[in-house]
Order: sequence, then C-alpha cells, then structure tokens
Amino acid sequence: MAMRKYIPFIIALLFLPGMAGAAGAVTQVEITGYGATRQEAIRDGLTEAIRQNNGVRISSGKEYQKNDVPLPWPGDTLAVRPVGEMQLVGSDVRETSKGTVRQYRVMDERQLEDGQWAARLLVAFTHYRSPGVASQNRRRIAVLPFQASQFSFMFGGREVPSDEISSRLSQRLVAELTQSRRFSVLDREYLSAYLQEKHLILSEDAADDELLKMGAVLGVDYMLVGTIAEAGERSSGVLIPMTGEQVQESSASLVVDYRIIVMATREIKWAGTETVALDKPTGGPDALCREAARMVVQHAMANIYPLQIVGSNAAGEVLINQGGITLQVGELLDVFAAGEKVFDPYTKESLGASESRIGRVRVVRVSAKKSYAEVVEGELEAMASGSICRRGGETAALPPEGGKPSSIRFSGSGGVLLPFDR
Repeated sequence: MAMRKYIPFIIALLFLPGMAGAAGAVTQVEITGYGATRQEAIRDGLTEAIRQNNGVRISSGKEYQKNDVPLPWPGDTLAVRPVGEMQLVGSDVRETSKGTVRQYRVMDERQLEDGQWAARLLVAFTHYRSPGVASQNRRRIAVLPFQASQFSFMFGGREVPSDEISSRLSQRLVAELTQSRRFSVLDREYLSAYLQEKHLILSEDAADDELLKMGAVLGVDYMLVGTIAEAGERSSGVLIPMTGEQVQESSASLVVDYRIIVMATREIKWAGTETVALDKPTGGPDALCREAARMVVQHAMANIYPLQIVGSNAAGEVLINQGGITLQVGELLDVFAAGEKVFDPYTKESLGASESRIGRVRVVRVSAKKSYAEVVEGELEAMASGSICRRGGETAALPPEGGKPSSIRFSGSGGVLLPFDR
C-alpha cells in the first residue's frame, strides 16, 4: 500500500539588506530545490535547507486489520476454529520542519527537460547566542518550590505561611547555586514574567531579530526538590540563680529534606537532611533559610564538585575555584592530594580518587569567582593544582593588620588601671 507523506513547514523570512547586524551566529547552506514551477522549486529548496539546519521531527503509524479464517480442528471435520491473520491496511508518516530563514539568494534557476524547475539557493540562518560567557560545560539545574509538612509555622507569636518560607528558601538556594558556578541555574519561578515578555516579542511591535530568541528555552539536567519538615521559633523562661530573675530566651529551628534528581531518568543523584538551630535568632525565617541553603549547597557540592586548588600567587597564597558567598574569610579548609581513581567492586561505579591529607589553609580573601587562602599547615609546594579542599567545620580569626599600640595598663594584681588611677 502506498505510504502517505505530509511535510508541513513554517518559513519566516527576515529579508534584510545585510548580515552585519545579525544578532547571533550566522550559518549558510547551499541547496537545490525542485518543483513544477519556479516558486515551488524555491520553496522546496528553503524547506530542505530548514530540514538540514534544524532537523526533522518524524512520527509514523501503521493500521492493521484482523481477518478470521475458519479452519477445521484436528480430527474433527465438523467443528472449525478461527485463525486471525493481521493485514496491513494503512500507514502514515509525518515529517515536520520548522525554522526561520534570515536571508536567501537564488544563485541559479533553470527549467529541466522534463518541464520541472531547479533552483540553487544560498540560505542564511541566524542562531541566537545567549549573552555572557558560554556555559555549555555546566550542567543545568532548576530549584522547584519546596513542599511543607503543614500549612504554616509559628515565628515570634505569629503564623508564617509555609509558601512564604518555601519561597525564601528557594531564593537562597538559587543564589548559593549560582555563586558556586558549578551549574547553570534555570528559572522556574517567574513564569508569568517570562510569558509576558514572550507575548511582547511575538507582537508586531517587536523587531524581527527578536524572534531568534524563541525556541531557545533550555531543559534541565537536574532538579533540586525537597520538603520543609519542621520550622518554628520557640520561647522559654530561664531563671537566673544570682538574681532570681526570670528572662525569656528564644530559639529557632528549620529541618529540610532535599534531593537532587536526574530529570531524564528520575534517578536520585544526591539526598540529605539539614537541620539549622539558632539561639537568640535575629532575622526570623530568613536567617534560617539562608543558613539551610548554605548547608544544602555546601554538602551537595562537596560530594559532586568538591573545592579544588587551581594555582598559587607570588604572595604564597593558594587560589581556590569558588568565591562569592560560598566561602567566608577565616574559614579553614583541609587540603588533600588526589591519587588514583578507585571503583566499587560490586557496582563498578567510580568512587572518586583516593585522598591523602597534606595540610590546611585559611581563606583570607574572597572575590566573585575565586578565593585566596594562606597555608597554616603543610608546605605550599605540595599543594599543586587539582588538590582537593574540604571544610573542617572551623573558622579561625585572622591576625590583626597593625594599628595603634594598646593603651590599656594593668596593675600588679592583674587588674586594669583606669585613666584616673595613679
């Protein structure tokens, strides 16, 4: 049976005087189209150029019909048994090509001996180029709104909706992930603002070049999802034995369960639970969300993308490949030399490289993309590029950078001499 074939296509021609103002990378395709008329030959060439440039989406289907054929049962000439035979009665293949031709030129056209027309075209396409530094090597991740175990939580005597805490936590997670510079973070929260901008680009008021931005939305490789298990602020009375006075002291806590999921397979790449507890909290839920987001990203990155030394400077400081809000001045990091890769004997999965502790460094400066640290233990020469840094959970105060000598005077008994003492 003959196969039906449909090729719907969309061609938007942005016929401009020159290519110098193209907003993105320009590619050219030389193609020959055929048709019963000159216009059909040009249209066929443009369609084939779009197919070669953007690819083709193909869907196919086949229709079968079952026919029952009566056959006698073995040993019985009176009874018959139906035997189904499947017969192909129809098939359908659909090819869809869609794209934007920025400019084309007819290089040659002629009528063939059989009456058909042939048109040789030079077709130009413009591919939208995202602004800023290309980030093709980064995995893409989206932070989805965290679920909550209840509708609201108590803070300072008032109920705070769980949606508000979830929104604050998502904002903090987006900031931490972006500043880690390990992922391309995609927005999944301000959808209405995106749709408004998209409507403007598709309107007649927008320049034709703006259409290049359409169809460039990226899908994610990973999703960060989770649940706010507990949250709240509590006050309790504390008795001061010396004075007999009772004072109110408050504490706040936040418990977050999270997962990093591979979008394509739903495989859980990493999962954990972070508990934040603050005594005498200031800032309310925002302070808890800030600390929880920092812990989530730090622990996830330590297992997926650990901190590494990428070099040293003339001052004898090592350079670390993260900055921004992901590291703090005074933070202590243990340094490990990376050895050979090791593998799990059962799953054959890589367990990373073997590590040997070679020293410790203290962060002294933090810039937007990298940090500087001084060596406080070990030898600088041993801390080569590629050495792994891991947090030890400690922070050391930096030594003072000079200043006026202290004017405090002490007595012979160890007390402090005030200005009017002689």
